[in-house]
Amino acid sequence: MKTKTLKLLAIVFIIIMPNNLILAQCNVETEYYDGKTIIAAEMEQFYESVGPNNNGDYSYGFAIASGRLYRINPNNYHIQISTGFSGIYKRNEVIPRSVEFKFSNGASFTLSAEKYNLIKNGLHVCDFNIESKYVNNFKFGISYLKIIDYRTNRSLNATPTYSRIFSEQLSCIDKY
Repeated sequence: MKTKTLKLLAIVFIIIMPNNLILAQCNVETEYYDGKTIIAAEMEQFYESVGPNNNGDYSYGFAIASGRLYRINPNNYHIQISTGFSGIYKRNEVIPRSVEFKFSNGASFTLSAEKYNLIKNGLHVCDFNIESKYVNNFKFGISYLKIIDYRTNRSLNATPTYSRIFSEQLSCIDKY
């Protein structure tokens, strides 16, 4: 009897624990702007290339891409994408004016930036509105992400190494 109870507890622990770990990773901020409540996930880096041919040598420079989902009031979702470049990557920097997404569920779409900011440390940050018909796709993993600067005709294939980064962020902001 004791062995069965321990096995049952172990199974329950195995099932419940991953869900608690995901909840523990949530880092969400609440902001108030112009009479609106903004629930935002923490900005997370999802792409990095360092040195020539991504050899890891920071002395030559780097390219990074980060993103976060946020919600304004109940059902108005947005994504903020930032890019940063230094050294040898600077000459090919990409401002995220549009972003192509392809998800593990087969869905794909392109978003165009609505707002651009240049942060003091050289980060290019753009905000994108996510139409309600696209929001549920963020519950799936990303199989392809391409950041496009249509003014310079440059792009950055920045598929996240962890495909469910935005899925976790959506789950976190929806809990608030």
